[in-house]
Amino acid sequence: INLKEIINDTPENLVIKLSKYYKYLMGILGVADRVTIEELSIGTGISSSIIRQDLHSFDNDSFSYEVKYLYNEIRRVLGLDSTYKAVIIGAGNLGQAIYKYCCKIHYISIKGIFDVDPKKIGLRINNCEVCDFTYLKDIVNNYNIDIAIICASEEVVNIMYRILKDSTIRGIWNFSGIDIKCTNRTVVENVCLSE
Repeated sequence: INLKEIINDTPENLVIKLSKYYKYLMGILGVADRVTIEELSIGTGISSSIIRQDLHSFDNDSFSYEVKYLYNEIRRVLGLDSTYKAVIIGAGNLGQAIYKYCCKIHYISIKGIFDVDPKKIGLRINNCEVCDFTYLKDIVNNYNIDIAIICASEEVVNIMYRILKDSTIRGIWNFSGIDIKCTNRTVVENVCLSE
């Protein structure tokens, strides 16, 4: 099954809905063997008819799905069955919080935290030392980093982006407050925490 077979929708909307299904299924995994479309609808807030459209390519008996199978298939489609190497740019409060969160999930492995502030360079966050941003390009390319998580101030975002756009990075999760445009090689998710 590939993404285009699953739904005739924009990829962004698809990912949001599949993420909701995944989260709900994670909550009932090991508790229930099967889940009905109505239960998915109540648990996710998505209408039954949309769920039927979204999940029509998955094997089911039209009334219910095997929980473990659907969970694993959605996990695979979302790419959560792989481990992605990531770096965090910005070791402030947000960067540290995201690092601590990523340590708890299995599909993101943080390979470095970078900052421009000399007061933060050398700081240890759990088992990771904050590095000077001048090492960013080498680390990204030498370790084939998949994702950059930008938690830096607006002043340094353009510098960081120039370093990242020609690197091996395939995705940028940007919390800087300034929108970054994606390139042919890199997907960008701009997140505005004030909205």
